[in-house]
Amino acid sequence: MSAAEILLGIVLLLFSGFFSGAEIAFTSLNPLLPRLWHKEKRLGSGLTLRYQEHPENFLVTTLLGNNLFNVGFSTLMALALLDSGLSSLFTLVLTTILLFTFGELLPKIVFHLLRNRIFPLISWPVWLVQLVLSPFIPLIRSISRLGVRKAENRSAVLFREFRAHMDLLLSAETPGSSRDREKQMARRVFDLRETSLEEVMTPRTEIVALEEHDSLEDFREAVIQHGYTKLPVYRDSLDHILGYVMAPDLFRKPESLKAILRPIPVAPHSRSVKQQLAEYSRANTQITVVLDEFGGTAGIVCQEDLVEELLGAIDDEHDTAGPAPVVLADGRVFTDARISVESFFERLGKPCPDTEWETLGGWLTNELGRIPARGESVTVDGLQFQVVSATANRLGNLMLGPLTAEDTSARGEPS
Repeated sequence: MSAAEILLGIVLLLFSGFFSGAEIAFTSLNPLLPRLWHKEKRLGSGLTLRYQEHPENFLVTTLLGNNLFNVGFSTLMALALLDSGLSSLFTLVLTTILLFTFGELLPKIVFHLLRNRIFPLISWPVWLVQLVLSPFIPLIRSISRLGVRKAENRSAVLFREFRAHMDLLLSAETPGSSRDREKQMARRVFDLRETSLEEVMTPRTEIVALEEHDSLEDFREAVIQHGYTKLPVYRDSLDHILGYVMAPDLFRKPESLKAILRPIPVAPHSRSVKQQLAEYSRANTQITVVLDEFGGTAGIVCQEDLVEELLGAIDDEHDTAGPAPVVLADGRVFTDARISVESFFERLGKPCPDTEWETLGGWLTNELGRIPARGESVTVDGLQFQVVSATANRLGNLMLGPLTAEDTSARGEPS
């Protein structure tokens, strides 16, 4: 082979590797990053956004480019090596090894690892090649869309048919049967892929969050006032959430919020509940920031929200989970209503009342004959409780006030 042929072969191989790597970088790119890049006005971000909205343009271009340069390299190798008197088998093996190693494997590894650094820039050369190949791209894109549309339609038909059969089976039993809960759960399973995070999230206007310079006392008061055990921490606005903090960490006496700040992942608002549950199973996280179409914060979703979307309310008066009571500096006790009655009174050093209820919330509800509302104060057995959080069906968090002589004279009556 002459020096010119070797140089041309290297160029063809490099272009083949570029298109192969660009394809894997595009398909593995975090879908939220292009919008963030666009807000930062990074070079190539606008073109990247357009490719994200119409991915077939990028994929068809890289596919055509990769195949054209592969064919060009293979043809050059065949002509040059066969003219040199080498066997066709040797030419085939050498060409295959070079294409696989330098045209596929190594570029895909490198581009995948560096995709978030190099991608906004590589969209420009792909666009230039798209202009050159523009006469052929519409035809290939139409053929690919036809095939995808048929596959999607068939998949949708099969899913609708399967769901119709399941609805028929689930409605076979009369309402009120012992399997009503199981039937509702089965229906929810089918809804998971059609329900987006936007439908189940806590919207931006209802988010309770802390500013990064807030004190630990601010955090403590927010937990007491709102009853949440996880709170996001932001800088300047909710569009820049730094992470989140958990209430149990607060009572380990940290030096500042930053000392207990945990990373918080993000997800697009269009992601399905099914996809997010799968993400939670892969990563050890419990809370996610939901982003809108412009990359801003649309809301917050927690793992418990999604599990309850599947199972319904998953805890009741008989659940004994929940963190241990926390004694505050002023003598009040912050506790989860799901704690067992026996454990609660044992920690207070008081005799446990004779009751069949397992949880503190169940015991209070039984003694009062109702579920007290959020913010209400009640006194039971000489103990004054303030309801920090509650739903229509159960108590959430409670605050036990310091004992007074007046408390012991109003047993079981709301105050």
